[in-house]
Amino acid sequence: MKDLMQNEQNITTNNIVSHLLQRGIYTITPRDLAALFQIPLSRAYYLVQKLKARRWITEVKKGHYLVGGFEPHRVVTHPFFVAVSMVVPSYVSFITALNHYGLTEQVPFTVFAVSTLRHKPIRFGQYTFQYVRLKPFKFFGYSKQMDGDLSFLMADPEKALVDSLDQIRHHYGGGIEEIAKALVRGSQSGILDSARLADYALQMRNKSLCGRLGFLAGLVGMQHPELQRLKESLPKGFIPLDPARPFTSQWNMEWKVNVNVSREQVLNHMEGVR
Repeated sequence: MKDLMQNEQNITTNNIVSHLLQRGIYTITPRDLAALFQIPLSRAYYLVQKLKARRWITEVKKGHYLVGGFEPHRVVTHPFFVAVSMVVPSYVSFITALNHYGLTEQVPFTVFAVSTLRHKPIRFGQYTFQYVRLKPFKFFGYSKQMDGDLSFLMADPEKALVDSLDQIRHHYGGGIEEIAKALVRGSQSGILDSARLADYALQMRNKSLCGRLGFLAGLVGMQHPELQRLKESLPKGFIPLDPARPFTSQWNMEWKVNVNVSREQVLNHMEGVR
């Protein structure tokens, strides 16, 4: 790199790609390029156009590029990597993460991610990347995962469920029945840690979430003592199990839930899981 900077003419597209990949840099902007190679911004824009023409970088959103290098398909077709690379900070969650952990068979072409920033959806390739803005105190419960040398942030399975219940009105997690199915699968497979699930739910400071999660856990047979801690934070009044449906005459006093989704509806949706 030092030799390249001593002679700006040696900064070729081949050298740029090689150095970026050696450093594990897979996303770039013209300003990043100018800073890395200590060149004028005008030249960085020129080199970006050359790299783009040679298909070594791919523009995902205006001014933001994926560095595919000599194996572009591997990078540009990795939805999780693309999602978290385009909006920082962000992590993959909701139905996308539930599918990643095998807790649902739904495979939506929308990749859902959580961010503390507001960002409009990005359409790239066959995917739409949708970013759900949450308050900073709700931005937790994720880990760095690797696919080869590509890294991305993914919600823990417990946080994907909690995020889905927190935003239940928008069905980012597939709806109440799908969340119940994920609870069953996660419990049976040992993927879900009930203590962590309760911890994450309480950290969200959403009393309706705690009521819905406690009721659903009991409905699908998750009788873990840790989940009783959710009673520390229940709503004062009754909340509908599914806010998109009207109230019914069925009330659950323990969890302060109006049961407007029948046990039969949930169990029928879970057919073949139990």
